[in-house]
Amino acid sequence: MGDLIFSLIQGMIMKKSIPLILLTSILSACGGSGSSDSDSSGIETPISKPVLTYDASKLAYFAVKHGDGDWQELDNKTHSIDITDTKGDISIITVCDETGYNDTTDREVEVTHLRLKESITNTHWCKGLDSDSPEEIKFSSVQSDIRISKLSIKGLQSASFSRYLATANFSDLSGPKVVVASGNDYSTNSAYLYRKNYNQLEIDATYTIDFSGADAKELETFSTAEEVNGFSHGYDYLSAITESWAVDLYAGAGVQGIVPDDFLQEGDLFEHYYGFGNDSQITVLSESQTATNPLASAPDEYIPLDFTISDDKTSLSFIPKTSPLMSLIPSYHNIYINSHSMEYSINAERFSEAGNTLKLANFSSLPNYPGDLPNAIITTIPGATSYFDSAEKGKAGSLSLFISSDF
Repeated sequence: MGDLIFSLIQGMIMKKSIPLILLTSILSACGGSGSSDSDSSGIETPISKPVLTYDASKLAYFAVKHGDGDWQELDNKTHSIDITDTKGDISIITVCDETGYNDTTDREVEVTHLRLKESITNTHWCKGLDSDSPEEIKFSSVQSDIRISKLSIKGLQSASFSRYLATANFSDLSGPKVVVASGNDYSTNSAYLYRKNYNQLEIDATYTIDFSGADAKELETFSTAEEVNGFSHGYDYLSAITESWAVDLYAGAGVQGIVPDDFLQEGDLFEHYYGFGNDSQITVLSESQTATNPLASAPDEYIPLDFTISDDKTSLSFIPKTSPLMSLIPSYHNIYINSHSMEYSINAERFSEAGNTLKLANFSSLPNYPGDLPNAIITTIPGATSYFDSAEKGKAGSLSLFISSDF
């Protein structure tokens, strides 16, 4: 089920990374562990505390803090961190340096305040300054006019797409793989699906994808151009066999592909997304290629006046948006501070307990922080997002909602 959750998150927010705090919120909603349980005799037996396993191998800096304790620097390797706080609270600071335009260094800093109720494993999306990945392979479209739009492969960690070429990074390349890919040709508003079995994918190899071959299907299409009650609509295909990401069925502006029945396999699902406002969306997980928008009207998004910056400019407060559906539970809030390269995420329960206030991390107190310190005060808030999820994830009928604004 964990791999399915990963694909749901990717399909829902379409970011380059899986937000760790979103993963923890979903896993907690799926049934967090308590401090004890009872066997058939009624005797309580202790349950082990959660463990955060984190691959920080590509990061320029990695630090953690348990509860209200002190920040501790950890080296850039994979760590198994026992959660010591009684509520499961742990905070993480990550610094990712990557090679940018004209060989400059792009830095992104993330501060994440978690509340863990389940043990989880996470690999940071950062590639580091060394862009060559030891687990990297490429896929090339045979047809130069058909671009590879998405990949779904078990163990896939990240992927980048450049017209007919896709570069994929893996957390695990071992064993047989099923490659599912979607493609499109914008010039003809055409969409394609591809599926092929491999006994073993080899590092540094390039594999061809023939969207006109026996392993592929050209899809029938229909128009999604008309908005209904202010919502746009589309859906992605979630292959059960890959236990990985969903692939889009986008054929062109306002045109959606339809997966043929003879391509579908047992357990396959569809992520129906209904977009509204700036960049907000509600997602319905369904076994069918038809679904109903559970929202009758679009919720209000954040505006700059919703946020209050403290007099000393070291904290901000806001009243979180509420879900229009009782079945959706607040999971976390994401706020950009000063730029889109400085990102704060906080568990919804922790934010509420803090009086709906987020404080800046004191970067000057961090041991061995590399390079220049981030701005110690808040000058602007470029954007904010609140996330909501069903109590039970990964099954047909479950919902996800995010309300997002860029200012």
